[in-house]
Amino acid sequence: MCPGIKYAIRIVDGGSENNNSTVQNFIKNCQIDVHKKIALKDVLFSNSLIEGNNRILKQTYLKNIELSSIELEDYISQSITEYNSEKPHYFHKIYTPDEVYGNPELKDTKIFFSKLNIERIEANKAFVCGKVCP
Repeated sequence: MCPGIKYAIRIVDGGSENNNSTVQNFIKNCQIDVHKKIALKDVLFSNSLIEGNNRILKQTYLKNIELSSIELEDYISQSITEYNSEKPHYFHKIYTPDEVYGNPELKDTKIFFSKLNIERIEANKAFVCGKVCP
């Protein structure tokens, strides 16, 4: 037991991995008092942002792959670099999370895409195909 620590607060989501008899027994048998709180039920905030990233890590990078514990740390590090710096994120359209973090003005992709759309329409109007359109 850690000196001076009387209790710990554990914030979880409502998933079955956090709310089951194994977890309940662990909490009951801890040497300190553990207060389990459920996000958005017992507290007003959520861990959904990190849960979303963990889901992507598990489903995209770790699914159907076998790694030793030695390989795992390096593989996860490479996966995080790829996710943040190499692949555009759907939420940021054509930009990676690192690009938007470094240049917050890129968040407003609506302006960029509106400009592209206007340019495309003008280019289409200027194109002469030889047909007479009504």
